[in-house]
Amino acid sequence: MWISTEKSISIAHFVQTANADSPCRRLHGHTVKVEVKVEGEIQKDGMVVDFRLIKQIINQLDHRTLVPNSLIEHTTILNGEMQYAINTGYSNISLPARDCIALDIPSVTSEYLARYLVGIISKSIKDDDVFVEVRVWEGPNSYAEASSCD
Repeated sequence: MWISTEKSISIAHFVQTANADSPCRRLHGHTVKVEVKVEGEIQKDGMVVDFRLIKQIINQLDHRTLVPNSLIEHTTILNGEMQYAINTGYSNISLPARDCIALDIPSVTSEYLARYLVGIISKSIKDDDVFVEVRVWEGPNSYAEASSCD
């Protein structure tokens, strides 16, 4: 049986791996739609997986700046608040750590974000017999898709 849910979130990011003349290298934002499908058996609670679990994972990224771990050069304390010093490949910026989510991905693209979410959702479900598929829509006509069999 399949279940499916979708959620729109607002993120800021930059793509340090983009071509040197690409505006994607600059810090910018998107409202992205995340669509998640899970295939598995109905559990004792009557659900394949609780939609709340999936939405909690997605909500952690909402209204945050998503940054690859590898680009955080160091942290500092400014006015009692931890700051990330980040080299975006376009500029050096400092952002409050509370406004960021550091992700273990090479670059914050729709492709890597979809793959990241598949991994996190699969681990959270704790059932090896489920199939997870994630689409990250960066606009009304463009998405990246990843699945647990990729």
